[in-house]
Amino acid sequence: MTLPALIANHVHVSERETAHRWPDGSYDDAAWEDCTWDSALEYARSVGVKAPATHAEAEALRHEVKGPAGGSNPTEVQTAFKKRYKLNVTILRGFADMWVKLVPGTVACVTLSMGAFPKGHRLRRLSPRFAGAHSVTIFRIDEHDRVWWCDPLGPKVGYDGEWVTKAELKGAIDALPFNGHYVGKIVPAMAKPKPVVPPTPTVAKVSPIESSCARAFLERIEAPVTTDMVRAVTAWFRQESGSAEKVINFNAFNVRPGAADSLSIGTSVNNFLKFRNLTAGFLAAAVVLLSLAPRFGYETVLLRARKGNDPLGFLAALAASSWSASHYGWAAGKDGRTAAGNHLVSVYDGLTI
Repeated sequence: MTLPALIANHVHVSERETAHRWPDGSYDDAAWEDCTWDSALEYARSVGVKAPATHAEAEALRHEVKGPAGGSNPTEVQTAFKKRYKLNVTILRGFADMWVKLVPGTVACVTLSMGAFPKGHRLRRLSPRFAGAHSVTIFRIDEHDRVWWCDPLGPKVGYDGEWVTKAELKGAIDALPFNGHYVGKIVPAMAKPKPVVPPTPTVAKVSPIESSCARAFLERIEAPVTTDMVRAVTAWFRQESGSAEKVINFNAFNVRPGAADSLSIGTSVNNFLKFRNLTAGFLAAAVVLLSLAPRFGYETVLLRARKGNDPLGFLAALAASSWSASHYGWAAGKDGRTAAGNHLVSVYDGLTI
């Protein structure tokens, strides 16, 4: 949708991420858990703070008060704003106090429950399974009982927000007992940012070590070793760890001790397992799938892999399973190739043997 004129220069900041390390070395997993900070950054920029509209900047704001793991709250943002931007905000509680302040020409960060919207509701399309506490940026553009809603669950490219009614907003806020919000006046930017041009898709080659490890994984789960399945397993690995050069402690698929307590695999280091080499990391994932199926959707993952000729089905089963809390962006009932689709497929499409 086209942005309203008052916020025509607004730049969306997405919380979607892959596993990575912060500049201080802290490990940040692939879970989408920075809604509080990405929406806070959008708010700060909207009230005049000169800061880059990037997820990295949102993480730097978060780093002012805490590490990369877990949820956050408006009180933490209040402290971080003071430390990083010398920006003061007042925390409001409840819908009524927030709406009184949210006059035309203002912006707010609000906390609410996505569970207030039924399954299939348009506002849940970006993460259909998510029904918990959430933070979004909203803009009151005019006198109508509506706001422009910008959800950090939206992708970096192709999402700018949408209109949401006052009634929808109230229902979501009221559904979260311990909500908190802050409101400020919009300061329109003087110059329009350059349009974001999606990068030209590049094709990456599966490395020899990736191919060897993927083959070992497929053999361990008794699946046919085909070219497409080697690509699919490598795509999963790259989404989880980036590359053979970036993987941490050879834990290719970010297996945690809790998932493998009874399997006697790996050594626990900082709440993740450590393996002696990359092949061992790949085989550990195979052991977890084999040992915990049919729970967590892993039986379907194995069945799709064992077909040998259904790499997209394998990747869809992984996304639908409980392996990743974010489900790799997969939307239930979709084919994995939509804007809110399976990130594993995007990685797979960019790989060649």
